[in-house]
Amino acid sequence: AGKLIDDEDLRDAMAGKGLGTPATRAAIIEGLLNEKYLLREGREMMPTAKAFQLMTLLRGLGVNELTAPELTGEWEYKLSQMERGKISREEFMREIAQMTQVIVKRAKEYNNDTIPGDYATLKTPCPNCGAVVKENYRRFACTKCEFSMSKTPGSRQFEVAEVEELLTNRTIGPLQGFRSKMGRPFAAILKISRDEEIKNFKLEFDFGQNDGEGENGEGVDFTGQTPLGACPKCGSGVYELGLSYVCEKSVAKPK
Repeated sequence: AGKLIDDEDLRDAMAGKGLGTPATRAAIIEGLLNEKYLLREGREMMPTAKAFQLMTLLRGLGVNELTAPELTGEWEYKLSQMERGKISREEFMREIAQMTQVIVKRAKEYNNDTIPGDYATLKTPCPNCGAVVKENYRRFACTKCEFSMSKTPGSRQFEVAEVEELLTNRTIGPLQGFRSKMGRPFAAILKISRDEEIKNFKLEFDFGQNDGEGENGEGVDFTGQTPLGACPKCGSGVYELGLSYVCEKSVAKPK
């Protein structure tokens, strides 16, 4: 991180420093993986759409301290000053407490529509009421009714053109690049359909479960996959399918 800092004193303070300390670094990385801010790609770590959303939020809130390496450099510099007796521990902790209060206050007061960014206004109208649909930092949302949908289903970032197609045709795909709860990549069809319980449209994955019940349905072929366990109802294999766990008999390809 020191390479990204212009201030000479801060750069010197950051020399040889990285993420956390040797004692805490592994736990920090595992925490980022568990919270889906990072994904393992072989020997590399890749930031997810959730991580980029968080960066957008923090910058929109004006919390630049948490998005730049200078903060770590400043803390390392002040810790070295404490070692030399030039500043007190109380003064250092007071500054951290003040910064924390500002961050918490801004986080409590934020609104999706007030986070600045280069957001799109869609050409395709809302499927529920026909009004304009706009993008905010987390979702695509109607400006008149309660319709909205995530920008990152299955940890995959929507392109604006894909959302336009989805709203127009009510379905899109199969699209690549989704990630399951266990971090495994998968492809899927997405659709929006009317939900009478909420009196609106909702976004969902379409793995062909309903089609698989019909005479001509293709269903899902689990050949080559290892079941996670036995179905408690019928004893058949349970498999990971996208973001769900399913009994093979509920969606399996007819033989």
